[in-house]
Amino acid sequence: MEELISIVIPVYKVEEYLDRCIDSILNQTYTKYELILVDDGSPDRSGEICDQYADRDQRITVIHQKNQGPSAARNSGIERAKGKYLMFVDADYYITPDCLQCMWKTVGEFEADFVASDFMAIKESCIPKEMGADGKAEVLTPEQAIETMLLADKFDVSPWAKLYRAELFHGIRYPEGKIFEDLGTTYKLIARSKRPVYLPKKLYYYFLREGSIMHERKFERKNMQGIEFNKEILKFVKASYPDIYPAAVYRFYCSNRRALHAALFSKGFRTEKKEMIQNIARCRSRLLKMKHKSMKDIGIVLCASGLNCLINKRGARQL
Repeated sequence: MEELISIVIPVYKVEEYLDRCIDSILNQTYTKYELILVDDGSPDRSGEICDQYADRDQRITVIHQKNQGPSAARNSGIERAKGKYLMFVDADYYITPDCLQCMWKTVGEFEADFVASDFMAIKESCIPKEMGADGKAEVLTPEQAIETMLLADKFDVSPWAKLYRAELFHGIRYPEGKIFEDLGTTYKLIARSKRPVYLPKKLYYYFLREGSIMHERKFERKNMQGIEFNKEILKFVKASYPDIYPAAVYRFYCSNRRALHAALFSKGFRTEKKEMIQNIARCRSRLLKMKHKSMKDIGIVLCASGLNCLINKRGARQL
């Protein structure tokens, strides 16, 4: 039996892309859904476009709120959602016509309460390629799914390209006023899931555009929030799933490496740079034992260890 799926789209300064996103949902072969558009105080015509669509289709609900960021927008959608299952779509991305149908079929076939699909990343100026051949769906344990997420092996930490049983969100919301908010949320949902499934079918177009939050290259102090979320993941995994702790360490290493790379090309942030160097140095023992490490990773962690000794006059306590 088909169940109602609530699709939540945070909307902010996306008037150029919004029609394509909404149309991709209205063209779904699975029709038992509600679409919740959350206008997060957008200063352009995005809110007006949302209202125009709502006038044409009774399945669409529009929430207008002052600008509070994507976390608050998703949370508003969660509060309003009536569906047994939830899906998030970013307004500048879009989904294939059979996305909901494939997701729902997977739920029914495997009694899944969390389904993560594959996706295709495309650049702003490129025409999407035809989707490749699909693989077989894979039932995972929560531990395996969290490890997969940490290593970005088959799916990553992002809220999109996933279908969630709404009950997973009881007591869990996206942290507001933060960036990298998915880092503070997705692993908690997976840990609560009883039957997560990975569906190796590209159902989501991930649109790489200049100006989006995730592609800002300039380092700011707020970039440290991602590192703080990864610290929380380290503690959680060590306590709950110690066998995959090395994957959490690797994720922590990667978050520091990326942030440090951006910070090195920015003036100031001396304290943050020292902290990131020390964090990378703390990953040395674990990283050197990992099978999937690269020569670049080895060079970076050894270099950071040497720099940390020069800066702090002592070695870093290992994770």
